[in-house]
Amino acid sequence: MCGVWVVSRADYWTAARRRTAAERGHALPDGSWPIATVADLRNAIQAFGRAQSPARVARHIVARARALGHVGLVPDHIRRLT
Repeated sequence: MCGVWVVSRADYWTAARRRTAAERGHALPDGSWPIATVADLRNAIQAFGRAQSPARVARHIVARARALGHVGLVPDHIRRLT
């Protein structure tokens, strides 16, 4: 593999990175639903059905989509909850 290191997004979001993301507003205050990149946004949209607080997570997803300049990626069923 030519010395290339591949890190999955799950491994990337350590507890410390989640704390930092929460402090910056890129995750919910408890560190859940971190969205720092467009790839994270897509993952959050895909995982939305597993949200325990759908309205809260929908608001977060839409806010992060706006900040990243990709509101068009957010499906209507998520936008309607905000």
